[in-house]
Amino acid sequence: FPASLASFTPGTEWTQGRDSSPWALNFDGLDDAANTPFAPVTGSAPRSLAAWIRYPAQSDTELDAIFSYGANTTSSRWTVRIGSTAGSDLNKLRLEVSGGGIFGNTDLNDNQWHHIAVVQSGPTLGDVTLYLDGFPQTPGFNGAGAPLAINSTANPGQEAAIGSSRHATNYNFKGAIDDVRFYDHALSAQEVATLVAPAPKITAFSAVPGNLCLLYTSPSPRDRQKS
Repeated sequence: FPASLASFTPGTEWTQGRDSSPWALNFDGLDDAANTPFAPVTGSAPRSLAAWIRYPAQSDTELDAIFSYGANTTSSRWTVRIGSTAGSDLNKLRLEVSGGGIFGNTDLNDNQWHHIAVVQSGPTLGDVTLYLDGFPQTPGFNGAGAPLAINSTANPGQEAAIGSSRHATNYNFKGAIDDVRFYDHALSAQEVATLVAPAPKITAFSAVPGNLCLLYTSPSPRDRQKS
């Protein structure tokens, strides 16, 4: 989906992505944003958000939104962010729905590329699964917790933003975001794993009349971290 860049200092918008391309967005944690006209899934319908992020250690008070939309009323806002205040969700992947949140169990502030996915399969926070690098996180909850209903809105001015949230001025992400994908259905665990795994590499090629042979090798987990 298209997005317009807001408040980036010219020449600082882009940085090396997780696949060595130069097209990851580089957010300063102050006021940078990528705003879209996209009105995502509303109500309690299933959905999924996936992205690659690089999040450095930091001490600011921003709430580090990766992707956000909806009104700031109970159950209406859908904000994927990094937990950034003192508490059990500090530096962890979090889905915040006004009134409560679900968060993972792994710190992300190591300035390395990580794949994150948030999959909502039902109408409450308890129906959300958080994935990090293809593996489900052990969930924790705060606020109203797992029973909190999700009833997202997308009124004018509340459309999706990347690296910030349109409902407040203190949700600015500091770090890099790459390959953001939003789906109007709940991804399966296998589909999430497929997003994480790089395509196999051709390491050999041979051609014989009537036959074509390609030899593929899959990257090791260590290579995958570097991708």
